[in-house]
Amino acid sequence: ATLTIAFNSSWKAGASLTFKEVNMYEGLSFGLWASDNTRTLNAERFNVHSVSGSAVLIQLGQSKALTINAELCGDGNLTLRNMNDQIGHASLNHANTNYHGRLTLSQQALDGVFTPGRFTTYLGDARNWGGQYTKSDDIHNAITLSNFMKATVTNSVDFTEPTRGMLIQGGATFDVQAGRTMRLSNQVTYAGVLVKAGAGTLELAGTARFIDGAAGTAPLAGTNALNVTAGALKVSSAEAAEGLAVTFAEGTKLVVPAGASGYRNVTWDAPLTVNTASDTLPVEIELDGSEAGGNIEVTICTFNATAAQNIQETAFAVANPSRTMRCKKVEKRTGEDGNVSYVATVGPVGARFIVQ
Repeated sequence: ATLTIAFNSSWKAGASLTFKEVNMYEGLSFGLWASDNTRTLNAERFNVHSVSGSAVLIQLGQSKALTINAELCGDGNLTLRNMNDQIGHASLNHANTNYHGRLTLSQQALDGVFTPGRFTTYLGDARNWGGQYTKSDDIHNAITLSNFMKATVTNSVDFTEPTRGMLIQGGATFDVQAGRTMRLSNQVTYAGVLVKAGAGTLELAGTARFIDGAAGTAPLAGTNALNVTAGALKVSSAEAAEGLAVTFAEGTKLVVPAGASGYRNVTWDAPLTVNTASDTLPVEIELDGSEAGGNIEVTICTFNATAAQNIQETAFAVANPSRTMRCKKVEKRTGEDGNVSYVATVGPVGARFIVQ
């Protein structure tokens, strides 16, 4: 059987709906409330049809948890959110490579006030959030995360589809579970505060943009913040963190691949804040095998001269990369362009002789 919804509708009771195919059209609202807090929508395909350029809006009432156990298809826009600052949860379970519209995961305020994390979505595969984006040539908001929603990342994921840009609008939290990595190889546009929570790793491997996603748009204070409150931040692309204001809390760390350029940010004059008891930032260097038993130099960070005036070499506590390699020193170096790099020299541990 096929379920087709073309007008505003609601799902008031029943733990599950099962159809061969589900069709919804942009401009309609589909609400979940009343009894049965846990709901599952089962189908082979859930088609989101483009009509008006607005979106299919699925709204979750108090404590409702929706699992869409169907392949998302079509090029219509889809928005999932809670209602009136109530608690809501949603999961898209399939590899939705045939979904080409804009996906928005958001929260609704109560009296103009947002409570962070009231709407949570669970992410186990980057393809849960769609495939190639064909709705528009402007790809910066193909995935829109807004109004302080939270994404709990349950598996390691990598956003490799170049047309599926990600917009942080207002604010969002990535709660990356222990032992997992959320790798952003796509374009990420910052128009709000991104919070990195959870014991896992957030890896920035793509390109950072700001406000409207245009290449020439400058970062704006208060909307370019990345707050690392737990776990690790890994930066593996020179463009991935350019223009951000990054803050590290106690118990967090910066991870730098040996073959990469480190955390590079010469655009913003206040690129780094370290809120730890020791006022130092733990740094982990990932070796790539190129050391071959000799010394190597690894760039930890590169900032402009204004920023570097307030950041000393001692701000970085570099851990020994392995049992046989240690960090011998960290020094500041000014390049021909006037920017300042913090470079760690890493080399083999010298032989030790114990005479008894």
